[in-house]
Amino acid sequence: MLLTFSILCALNIASPAASLARDDRGLVMAWEQGQKIAVARLDERGNVGGSIHELGTSASAPSIARSPSGSGFTIAWMEEWGSLVRVQFTRLDGELNAEAPTQLAPIGIQSVITPVLVRSDASSTWLAVNNEVWQLRADGTLDAPVITGLPASDMIAGQPFPKLVGGTEASRTTTCMPAPGCTAAGGPFKGYCYPSCQINVDTGYALKFMTEYPAVNAVPFTFESEAQPAIQSNGRDVVIAWLRGAQQSGGAVVIDRFSDVRDFVSATQQPELLGTFEADAGRVRPDIATDGTRYLVVWQVATTPGNHDIRAAALDASGKVTAYTIAASDADERRPSVFAARSGSFLIAYEKIGGTDRQIVRRLVTFDGRARAVR
Repeated sequence: MLLTFSILCALNIASPAASLARDDRGLVMAWEQGQKIAVARLDERGNVGGSIHELGTSASAPSIARSPSGSGFTIAWMEEWGSLVRVQFTRLDGELNAEAPTQLAPIGIQSVITPVLVRSDASSTWLAVNNEVWQLRADGTLDAPVITGLPASDMIAGQPFPKLVGGTEASRTTTCMPAPGCTAAGGPFKGYCYPSCQINVDTGYALKFMTEYPAVNAVPFTFESEAQPAIQSNGRDVVIAWLRGAQQSGGAVVIDRFSDVRDFVSATQQPELLGTFEADAGRVRPDIATDGTRYLVVWQVATTPGNHDIRAAALDASGKVTAYTIAASDADERRPSVFAARSGSFLIAYEKIGGTDRQIVRRLVTFDGRARAVR
């Protein structure tokens, strides 16, 4: 197994413990190790092969994606720097040798809402952090950032602008009781109703989905958890997974699957149930991957205080949901990520904590009835 240490304890962000990607030579994983980001190639069973390369200082929350050329990768991470967080990225060649890193932006620690995200398509790589998105073109030029207004927790790369999804605290809306004589002070509501009559308050968090820029389709609706959503597409439809329910008491793990973005508003009102999650602290999120035939969603479930297990659910082409337990031991297993290694095969990585020992575990889940943990 691989040692891993979480460094950015001051940041309240939802970030998987490891990030996975594939180029034309095979799988690569990036994870937190000591005060650096470690990157290594994996074989098809998830075992580390070759040298482990290290990047950054006081670094955490890596995100990696394949280069548009098909060989090599772009990787980004965050570094603590006094009261600031530096967002760094670099390109790796096929041997995982890195160029000199480039800094995207310094951010005040208390202002960091999301981790840095890296996604790519055939022509560009996209980098997002908080509510800004940069386009890194295949020739290495970096466009000025676009202000999206959406702190994205996940995205799908694509032209003319990637699809973004995020969860934010919803606006507090207050209305007066719809009854004779109940009037809003000062015309449009100014903060109270008179005479004494009921005030209805709608609070929660909003799931927002953005399809492109500058034509923005960001549709919020109220839900009760600040846990961040995940998004994936098989090229025919889009699936968003999130934790719906009061995070302090637990709730349901749900998905919204749609092929037409115009269906987003209605689809999110009746999401499909995958499983449940228990009361948890801090910002957490599920992760999602697709092999083109099925989607696999993974998430952490709090068990005893301070401990978690890893669960998953597969959604096949017919819409059938199958639930799995990925990890359930006395150790604290948390922050899962999932990646489609090949058709019918998914690699799940998560952090396992036992005492002072922190490790990254990789588990290969196949749909021919076999599943194995790898070290």
